[in-house]
Amino acid sequence: KKGAIVIDDLAVFEGEQDEGTIEKVIKDESKKREKEPVKKAVEEPVKEEKTESIPVEKPKKKALPGKIIEDWRELYVSGGGYWQKRIGIDLANDSEEDLEGEPIEIKIGKEKGEIDLVGADAKELRVCDHRGREFLFEVRDVKGTSLREGKIPEGAKLIFPAEVEAGESVRYYVYFDNPSAWSVPDYFEIVREISNSGFEEDSWWEWAGARRVTDKYYSGNASVRLEADGNNCDGPWTPFISVQKDTSIFTVSFYYDAEISDGTFWVSIFHYDKNGNPIPRASGAPEGHSDIFSTRDSSGGWKKYSITVGQRGSKAKFILPKGTAKMRIRACFWDADGSCTGRVWLDDFMIEGLEKSYSAVRVNINPVEEIKFKKQESKWLTGSAINREYRVPVEIRNYTKQELKNVLVNIDLERFKVRMRDRLDESKILIADAAARVMPYFRFGNNIVFSASVPPQSLGTYYIYLNPPSQIKALSAGYAELVNSSSNLVKNPDFEDGKVLPSEWRSEVEVGKEGEKVIYAKDANVSYEWFEPGITGRRCVKMDVSPKASTGWRGWRQEVPVKPNATYFYCGYVKTENITGGEVHLHLHFHDKDGKLCGDKFFATPAGLKGTNDWTLLHATVQTPPEAASVELHLTMDAKGTLYHDGIIFCETVKATLKDIEYRSPAEEEFAVWSVNPVVKVFRDDPPQDLPEELQIYAARNEKEPLQLVLRSTKELNNVRVRVEGLTGKTGEKLENIKVEKVGYVPVDCNSNYFSSSLPSWLRKIPAGAPGSDGWEGFWPDPLLPCNSFVLPANVAQPVWITVDVPGGAKPGDYTGKILIESDGSVLKTVPFKVTVWNFELPRESHLTALFDLRHGPGWNFLNTETRRVWYKFYAEHRICADAVEPAPVIKYEKGQVKLDTTEFDKMAEYYFDELKINKAYLPDIFYSFGWGFEPRSFQGFSYPSEGYKEAYQKCLKAIWQHIKEKGWDKKFVLYISDEPNAWDSQVGKRIIQQMKTLCDIIHEAVPEIKIYSSTWRHVPEWNGYLNIWGIGAYGCFPVEEMERRLKDGDILWFTTDGQMCLNTPYCAIERLYPYYCFKYGVSGYEFWGGSWWTYDPFKFGWHTYLPHVFKPGDTPVGVRYPNGDGFLTYPGWLVGEKGPLSSVRLEQVREGMEDYEYMYILKERIDIAKKKGKDTTSAEAALKKAKDIVYIPNAGGTYSAKILPDPDIVFNIRKEIASQILKLGE
Repeated sequence: KKGAIVIDDLAVFEGEQDEGTIEKVIKDESKKREKEPVKKAVEEPVKEEKTESIPVEKPKKKALPGKIIEDWRELYVSGGGYWQKRIGIDLANDSEEDLEGEPIEIKIGKEKGEIDLVGADAKELRVCDHRGREFLFEVRDVKGTSLREGKIPEGAKLIFPAEVEAGESVRYYVYFDNPSAWSVPDYFEIVREISNSGFEEDSWWEWAGARRVTDKYYSGNASVRLEADGNNCDGPWTPFISVQKDTSIFTVSFYYDAEISDGTFWVSIFHYDKNGNPIPRASGAPEGHSDIFSTRDSSGGWKKYSITVGQRGSKAKFILPKGTAKMRIRACFWDADGSCTGRVWLDDFMIEGLEKSYSAVRVNINPVEEIKFKKQESKWLTGSAINREYRVPVEIRNYTKQELKNVLVNIDLERFKVRMRDRLDESKILIADAAARVMPYFRFGNNIVFSASVPPQSLGTYYIYLNPPSQIKALSAGYAELVNSSSNLVKNPDFEDGKVLPSEWRSEVEVGKEGEKVIYAKDANVSYEWFEPGITGRRCVKMDVSPKASTGWRGWRQEVPVKPNATYFYCGYVKTENITGGEVHLHLHFHDKDGKLCGDKFFATPAGLKGTNDWTLLHATVQTPPEAASVELHLTMDAKGTLYHDGIIFCETVKATLKDIEYRSPAEEEFAVWSVNPVVKVFRDDPPQDLPEELQIYAARNEKEPLQLVLRSTKELNNVRVRVEGLTGKTGEKLENIKVEKVGYVPVDCNSNYFSSSLPSWLRKIPAGAPGSDGWEGFWPDPLLPCNSFVLPANVAQPVWITVDVPGGAKPGDYTGKILIESDGSVLKTVPFKVTVWNFELPRESHLTALFDLRHGPGWNFLNTETRRVWYKFYAEHRICADAVEPAPVIKYEKGQVKLDTTEFDKMAEYYFDELKINKAYLPDIFYSFGWGFEPRSFQGFSYPSEGYKEAYQKCLKAIWQHIKEKGWDKKFVLYISDEPNAWDSQVGKRIIQQMKTLCDIIHEAVPEIKIYSSTWRHVPEWNGYLNIWGIGAYGCFPVEEMERRLKDGDILWFTTDGQMCLNTPYCAIERLYPYYCFKYGVSGYEFWGGSWWTYDPFKFGWHTYLPHVFKPGDTPVGVRYPNGDGFLTYPGWLVGEKGPLSSVRLEQVREGMEDYEYMYILKERIDIAKKKGKDTTSAEAALKKAKDIVYIPNAGGTYSAKILPDPDIVFNIRKEIASQILKLGE
């Protein structure tokens, strides 16, 4: 049960909307927790409301579709492969109502009326309609168990949602047979009947914190047990269950045996509308659930509970809220203080009387269709390699029976520039076909555009040669040629034609709307004109927006016809002067045949421009929605300043699949070993590099230092082991604490960003919109897996992480040893290895705060008193803090008196602060107040802003603060008052500003010395003097000048970092660099909203689900998906046989950055001491300046790793130089 959900730093615009630039998303009102409202008793049934029956004309029966010729689809997470088979399913709706996600079940088999998916791999299935929209689906075996992978047996059922208007018919397709396809994370988990009601099997139910047991049961041989040990917990859950719309009644019943000593056990119905949005149980109620059973007492044996349930108009005891289309049932222990203790067993959990099928749908199964591609043979440009040569295959699929002739292919070279680095000579890049014929191409920025032809129903393969033989020359053309080519759909793209103003372009200001129609007008404070010279011709266009201009979108617009479900390349050159109040992007709107907005409605290129910039190429790939008939190009902004445009391109391109990098070498390299900077991520297709004669790393005392070693073999190797031997100093000292881990890979479905969707819950939500990082779809290195031995597949690069833990007090000097790489007991390679220990030591307690919330994602439940100790130790080893010390103190407020029980809290706080030396935590969550656009939550039963609220808050705060102060922890705690308060919202901003001031006054009046923190991202002048710690963005949304003023006034700055440390960036740049930003700009720490917030199994899916969010009271929920890997830098080790959490390459670089901060801190201290002694500190200060100069604000943001850290080696070079200066200055 969540509180109100809020969205981080979201810019919402009236006309144009760049949904891809949501900087951070969304937390709940209860400070990123999943706390639940106080329960009092089982709710009364909702009273019925009288409704009028409106007669509907019965539709005529529609004939099923005949032969349909439909293009073959490329579907979600294909894994680089394609689907070779599909079966069409025709549905006709003979009912009087539209079908909106109603479950359709089709038996799998070979008989008439069955669908022949027998033997197909369930993982490879996809379901879409004739428009290409993908639908969720489910496959269940005869026992009702979900099948997510493996061969589908005869007799199983395919379940998918029907979306058919009354009296109409549609064609669906089931695609299968794509061995490369990845698993999908979301399924149509809606059923019409309960399975495994006696818990006899480990199926159907979502167990959450519950366990299936066989030592106690009412009937059969099993039951389910939920156990609480001083905590709240939940489980089991049913899947989503479809609820009939009529007035029929169904019954929920179960047997229970309760042993409860504290707290309450509940059984609740969660009710949802057809789109999956929670429906409150009554008007004004916040919860989307109703409690149908509760007990605080032990039962003394098995007892039965039963209740009738129905829609309004039925005579059921419990009436579902109006609009309920589906439900889930959940059991839980819950109490307001989170201290439940007890056990409850459930058995024979029944739901009887549900409608089991939808009889008004006629189904016709069509024959299997199959496509087999003819693959072209390929050869290299020359017969043999002189040096190592690298090429990237570009695969183009022609599903049609006609030749694809001279179609455009657009490739972004950024990923290869980042990955190949010094092995790539951009001036020599060329394109060749499979027959090794060199092809002409257009080259601009990081983009290569070339023309391709592919025979019917064939795979066409072209190659990008990254370092071809020097005797072969590339055939490249410039940007202007593509601008003026027939492939460009933009009319007058270089603005050369026209009389008064450029022809084909409209230039107005958006001033309002009439429904979906946008109203435009002229504005005297905006001027439009030609300007000379241009970038692609004689002239360009210029727009100047005066500071006096009213708010609104203005610029140049042009309508361009497009095809639905097609891919286009959109780009243009932009120059800016003094842009303020917003950013500059290239925008467009999607229109259907009626001119209405459709699909995602809006699109914008990433990486907007602010201030003054010379000519910059903005570009992106655009996928049109199924309904699209045209797009309106918007060269617009809602900012002030001067803006120039030239050379606008919008051209259709075919989708191309980039395959793994191929390489060949003049020398035979059967087994290769090399090392890679640990900041740099290694990919499975990375080609070998040279290995130095000796590998060496450097570390201070009390520091952990990693080495990233990479292995690659031309043949599969079994039982591969990597061992470190020796590491012995000159006088026999040894470094023995060495960890060897294998880098794991997780799939990522797209470039990282915040994505939003309002699609119905039964449709697959596939991210669309502008990219928000320098990543791409594919397998990404992240988890660090324990490994005794492993299999090394042929032609796959496998990084191994070797971490040397240098203890405090270790003798300085060189420790030499060797790394042995073995397979099946035989040594394949021995590499000399040296660790140099510097003669200074890092402190146990860090001087910088890095606070990572420790929390559950939805559906996870792994934190209790015991596991928290494990996690806290793990956090301490990485020099980071958790958000809370839990168990929290029990704070009771009765009749104006505060009663504290801090027994368990004190034990954990002593472990956390005193033993582990973690330096910060937030005060207990009870003191957190509000987030985004919401009002403060109630406190101890008192609503804000009552006098009772203020008195209770102040008395409780004084009591816990006095206790904390007595324990000596008062410098360790911060009061987190509000998560991303929306002071800029036109509806609630004024209220938010005032309530923040009022709350800060309440707090400081009670305890003046408490530090109040809020993640504001931006500056709110009205809060100067109220907030003590500002949570600000590190990319420039909080100006450096204001940072300096806040520090001068005695405020403290932290960076708030949500959405910045995503999984798919090629370098772990921001993870390493946050401490550098802190050191340079006087920032005392940074916080990240989650270290363990998983929404899927993170080993299987490196992205998040869409979760419903609202921004302020009264908003309609919208599904939002966070950036890939956002909210977690750890992995659940228990899923791979380990007891606790596992680290990631990102988290290791967080620790490395924290250690770098200590280097800079020590050097700064020694510089100050040396200056007092009159010593020359010039070279030391120069080294410190180099460290500061690595980072700057404003910047591209953490998701653009190659932009904020173009040269990853610079970090290690400067770190080494700082260490040298520390040693030079001495103690």
